[in-house]
Amino acid sequence: RLLIVSLCSVGTDIASAYACSFCTENQIVLNYVVNILHFLVQNFVPCLYCLFAYSLVYENINIGSNVTSIGRDAFLNSVELENIVVDENNAYYSSLDGILFNKDKTVLLRYPTGNSAKSYTVPAGVTTIGYAAFVSSAKLTSVTIPDSVTTIGDSAFAWCDSLTSVTIPDSVTSIGNEA
Repeated sequence: RLLIVSLCSVGTDIASAYACSFCTENQIVLNYVVNILHFLVQNFVPCLYCLFAYSLVYENINIGSNVTSIGRDAFLNSVELENIVVDENNAYYSSLDGILFNKDKTVLLRYPTGNSAKSYTVPAGVTTIGYAAFVSSAKLTSVTIPDSVTTIGDSAFAWCDSLTSVTIPDSVTSIGNEA
C-alpha cells in the first residue's frame, strides 16, 4: 500500500492531464510499487496525472518547494487520498489541514477524496472553489462556503454521493457546469 508520495525538487512544470502520453514507462513502474510505504520522487516527475491515475492506493501526498504547476485533473482518481501537504517554501501552492490551495489561499484546488471528515467549512478569504475541488468526496455530508467566495468551478461537487447540504452565500455570482 503506497502511503506517501513526495514530490520534492521537481523541475519547473508538472504537465496538465491529457498531456501525458510520454508517461508509459513510469505507469508500468508505478503499478509495481503498490506495496512500498514511502515513494519519493526527486528531480523527476513526468506529470502528476500519470502518477496518480492508475489505481494506486496512497493516503498522503507531499508537494515539494519546486513544484510550479499541477494539472487540474491530477488527483481525480485519488480515492484513498486523505492529506495533501505542500512545502511552505513552495511559491505557487499551499495547504491547510491537508487541503490544497493556491499560494495565497484564495483558490481551493483540491479537497482530498479520502478525507474522513463529514463536514467542511471553506476558510474565509477563499474567493474561488476550483474545478472538481470536492469531486467524489464520498464521506462529506455538508460544506459551508464563506461570504468571500464568488465563484464555484465546474464539477466542484460532482459525485459527492453523501453530500446533503451546501451552504452557498449570496456573494457567489458564478456557479460552473455540473457543480
